[in-house]
Amino acid sequence: MASDSNRSLRLLLIATVVALVNILSWHSSIERGNYAGDVSQLPDNSTLASHYGYRSGGLHSGVGLVTQDGMWGNEFDEKYKYEDIKILGFTDKNYLPIAKYWYMRLTALGHKEHYIVAHDEISYNALKDEYRAIPCIIQNPDYARPVKGLWQQIMSARLHLTVDMLRNGTHLLITDVDNVFSRYVPLSGFLEEGYDVYHAFEMRYPVNIFNQFGFVVCSGHQFLRSTPAT
Repeated sequence: MASDSNRSLRLLLIATVVALVNILSWHSSIERGNYAGDVSQLPDNSTLASHYGYRSGGLHSGVGLVTQDGMWGNEFDEKYKYEDIKILGFTDKNYLPIAKYWYMRLTALGHKEHYIVAHDEISYNALKDEYRAIPCIIQNPDYARPVKGLWQQIMSARLHLTVDMLRNGTHLLITDVDNVFSRYVPLSGFLEEGYDVYHAFEMRYPVNIFNQFGFVVCSGHQFLRSTPAT
């Protein structure tokens, strides 16, 4: 048992390091001017699977990687062409550079329905002219308390905006801006599948919840269909 636990921990540490190296390398290529929206520069899925241990079955979390492994193509686009579907990534001034890279990567993959939600005036003003940006301004952000203050304010604002948009008829793919998308998948497939909510798995945090239920869902990547049940 201890051996399996140590092996899982080693795989997790290796995957985390590889993820950070890949992200830093990709960010550096943009800063050097080597990235111009060319999808061919994005990492190959088989390479990523090998790096992250998917083939061995030893690691079951993406660690910042989003493969979007839907089995559908664009065959449902016509059926749902009048449905409003948006991808939302959230940022404040601290995550602004990462949010811009997140947006550029989705653009390069072929998405046209992604938006950055800005939680402060600085971020919104920096984004509104060149990016699809939605203001969701936090009044009096508590930067002195990053966890029990600011983080709770961000999660509250995020939840309220999500609920408002769902009630307005918009289907949402909610994602953290440090998630790295690896390929394009038409969002219409989520609607065709017929489920109201799709969650990503968290690993084991909070530990007490994991111990109670055997799994934890992650609010950093989820699809929410605009239905009364949702």
